[in-house]
Amino acid sequence: MKILVVSNMGPKKSNPTLGLFVDNQVSHIKKEVAFTSYFYMKFNGDSLFHKFIKYPYFFICFFFKYVTSFKKYDIIHVHYYYPTIITALIYKYCRNRHVKVIVTCHGSDIYCYDPPNVLYRKLSSLVDHWVFTSKALQQRFYKKLENASVICAGFNDKVYQYEGKVDKIIDCLLVGSLDFNKGLDRLIALINSHSALRFAVVGSGPFHDELVALEKEVDNFVYYRALEPEKLKTVISSSHLLLSLSRNESFGLVISEAHALGVPCIATKTDGALAQIADNQFLIDQGNGMQECEVTTLMYKSIESYLSLTFKQQESIRLKLVKDAKVFSLTNVTNSIISCYRNLLRDKNV
Repeated sequence: MKILVVSNMGPKKSNPTLGLFVDNQVSHIKKEVAFTSYFYMKFNGDSLFHKFIKYPYFFICFFFKYVTSFKKYDIIHVHYYYPTIITALIYKYCRNRHVKVIVTCHGSDIYCYDPPNVLYRKLSSLVDHWVFTSKALQQRFYKKLENASVICAGFNDKVYQYEGKVDKIIDCLLVGSLDFNKGLDRLIALINSHSALRFAVVGSGPFHDELVALEKEVDNFVYYRALEPEKLKTVISSSHLLLSLSRNESFGLVISEAHALGVPCIATKTDGALAQIADNQFLIDQGNGMQECEVTTLMYKSIESYLSLTFKQQESIRLKLVKDAKVFSLTNVTNSIISCYRNLLRDKNV
């Protein structure tokens, strides 16, 4: 079995951890499937130049590295359907017409293409098996699929392990890309309105400058920028709560990471939050024309409700989260992905 994993995600200055979960998946897959290659976007950035050039450069590099190579792959696994699927088109018709194509959809490759254009629809016929990070995300796809699985991104269970009681120095933590979709405007409103609560943010993105300025203006907020997994684990563990204020989210891996460390997440209702959070007290409505002030008010009430619980009550919640999070571990996810590979090839002698 020879696997080629292709991802349009790669680290960039504004987001040095972009695509890290795909890196982790590939590392685990290589332990089981030795002949696994990995191609990801290295020419990445936020400038206008990058915006127009990165995909043409990505496809050209792919062609010369893999289509002209003597190596021949049985499966090409594409992360982020469109336009990354063009690499599968190139490989299938220029190198190996019998290659099997599996695609993992991450969220915005569906959310941002509604309704899908003609090429988006046409290229879907290339895909032999689809993977969605949540059931709700699959239901948002433009057509019904029989050849599909729901497999989340997978938290690194070698890093994110519950270690028992940890001193809590942060009340509410947000981790992720610092943009409008992630609800940074909502978080800033909470910080400014509730000075008694201690907030922190880990990440990078368009709201960087605003958070730098805010950290200087108020006493109840710390901005950690981007952190490596081990340091991120420490910050999450030292928090009472994780907040997810996203407007759209297909899965939200950091929720699983927090749960694995025994830290509850209070989240706005998104596909990813509904897939991971069973307790309604940790889910916040944001639809049906709700005003932003209503969303943040509900969020604050939920925060206060949890923080008012006794240590024993909080400990009971933490232990249940740790147990339930195991299903989203990278070990389980990798095993599921490899099973998909084997099923695709079960009728071939490879």
